Amino acid sequence: MLTVASVIDPMRAANRLAGSDLFQWQLFACAGRDISLTGDVTMVANDTFNDACAGDVLLLIASFNQRKNAAAATIQTLRRVAGKFSVICGIEAGTWLLARAGLVTTHRVTTHWEDFENLAQQYPSLSVVSDRFVIDGKFRTCGGANPALDMMLELIADYYDRVTSLQVASVFIYDQSHTAADAQPVHSLGLLKKREPRIAEAMRIMEEAIEEPIAIGVISTQLNLSTRMLEQLFRRHLNKTPSEYYLLLRLTAARKMIVDSNYTIQQISVLTGFSSQSSFSRAFKKVYQLSPRKLRP
Repeated sequence: MLTVASVIDPMRAANRLAGSDLFQWQLFACAGRDISLTGDVTMVANDTFNDACAGDVLLLIASFNQRKNAAAATIQTLRRVAGKFSVICGIEAGTWLLARAGLVTTHRVTTHWEDFENLAQQYPSLSVVSDRFVIDGKFRTCGGANPALDMMLELIADYYDRVTSLQVASVFIYDQSHTAADAQPVHSLGLLKKREPRIAEAMRIMEEAIEEPIAIGVISTQLNLSTRMLEQLFRRHLNKTPSEYYLLLRLTAARKMIVDSNYTIQQISVLTGFSSQSSFSRAFKKVYQLSPRKLRP
C-alpha cells in the first residue's frame, strides 16, 4: 500500500501545487480489474494491462509473489508495449518483471534489499546494486516505498523542474536527505544507530554474511568487544542475544525466498547458512510454527 502511495501521491501533489494536470495516470491490473494490496485493501484498476497501453512513463509496481501474480501473459504484454514508453520504472519487485521480460539484460538495476542476492543469481548478466534507486538509460529501478518516493521526486524534477520537486517533498514533510546512490539499509536502525553504533555495526556484519554465518565471537573481536559485552548490548537494546538475532535474520531471508523464488528448500537452506535441510526445517518451524514446504505457495 505504501509503495503504491509513494508512486501516485507525488504526482497528485504536483498537480495540486501547479493548479493543472502536470501528470495524468491510469492503473492497470495483471488480471481483471481488482488489485489486492497488503492490508486487505482492494483498488479498482482502469483496465487489465493490455497491448493498447501507451504513454510517457510506465511504472511497474510489484511486491510479494510476483511470479504468481504477474503470469506469462503479463510478461508477454510487457515485452510488446515497452517500446511505446520513453521511461520504464521497475518499483520494488517490478525489477523482476523487467528482467523476466528481457528488457534489462546487462543494465545496472536495484530492487528491494530482500531480493538483491536472488535477482543477481537468477540474472547474472545484470549489475545488481544496493542503491536506493538507479537510472540506466530509459530504465529506472528502486527498492521499497521510501526509495520509490525519492525516485518519483527525481522524475518530477526531470520532467518539470527541481523547484516543483522540492515543493512536492515539502507537502509530505519529507526530508530529501538521501541520494540515489545511498545504500538501502537491510534494517532501518533509526535512533539505535546513534544510541549504540556497536550494535548497528554488528548487525551490518551479520547482514553481509547470511550464506556463510560468522561466529559471534569473531564479530565481537571485530568490534573490539568481549562476547559477553556484545550479548549484554543486544539484550539491553533488542531483548535478544546476538545468536538469536542472527538466526532470525537468516530465517527472514529464507522466508522471503520460499514465498517468492523458485529455489528448492535444499538450496534455500544452503543460501541461508544451514548445515543441513533438516536443521533448517527445525529452526524455521520453531519460529514460524509451520514447515518451509507448507509455507510455499
